[in-house]
Amino acid sequence: MTDAPTPVDRLLVVAPNWLGDAVMALPAIADLVRAWPGTALTVAARDTVAPLFDLVPGVAAVVRADALSAGVPYDAALLLTNSFHSALTAWRAGIPARWGIGGISGGRC
Repeated sequence: MTDAPTPVDRLLVVAPNWLGDAVMALPAIADLVRAWPGTALTVAARDTVAPLFDLVPGVAAVVRADALSAGVPYDAALLLTNSFHSALTAWRAGIPARWGIGGISGGRC
């Protein structure tokens, strides 16, 4: 068993792209809000699922997933997608810690 990560000030959650997967991500986001009440939580989502995350209590903002760029002020990103593109986008945005599930990479983003 590993220790839980230390809370961060600004967390970006990269949401799944499909509606069913986005709905299944809601409990994880609710758990983050409960576990880290002082964290400003932003969800990056596609236009098709973004309105869903506007309804989640504790989410500070919802941004377009394709609008991330360098200089985005986040301390960490939680990638709820199994996508190299998502990991690359978070890396290019300069987010220092990137957490997610890796396929070939063995669990590291």
